[in-house]
Amino acid sequence: MFPLIFTLVIGLININKFKFNFLKSLLLCVFFSYLSFFVGYFGSFFLGKLLGGFGDLGNISAIIISAFIISPILLYYSYSYIFELFKTKFNIYVMTITLTLMFIISFYTFYIMDYISDNNFFDTKLLNPFLLWQVIMALALQLILHQKELKALFKTKNR
Repeated sequence: MFPLIFTLVIGLININKFKFNFLKSLLLCVFFSYLSFFVGYFGSFFLGKLLGGFGDLGNISAIIISAFIISPILLYYSYSYIFELFKTKFNIYVMTITLTLMFIISFYTFYIMDYISDNNFFDTKLLNPFLLWQVIMALALQLILHQKELKALFKTKNR
């Protein structure tokens, strides 16, 4: 359900940025969102088998790598096929900051908060990284899709 909602929000807000007609672009958005979701979901199981020998840290690393690094990169590159994304340094900066932020949040949530919960300091999860994934990726995609408008906005404000 999450990929469908994510797709509809991104697709309908950026309807004028599609490369193709509306229906084809929206269907491709849905397909690529679900593809990214399932790669992140099932990739964590496959990586978990490979890294499972390292114990909990291996399993946590598998989830972080699959869901919070590979999946966003796949979504970005697949959306660059659907939307008019230009290859600029700004895109690289935004994606690097996005991936770093998601790594930090997921590592904090899965490793540090799990350790704190096991030791009864406090038993709460402050951040849900899977929900934050959508917010962070939506914001990153909006920044990338509307970078020309943002540059024009800031140029007129500074003069």
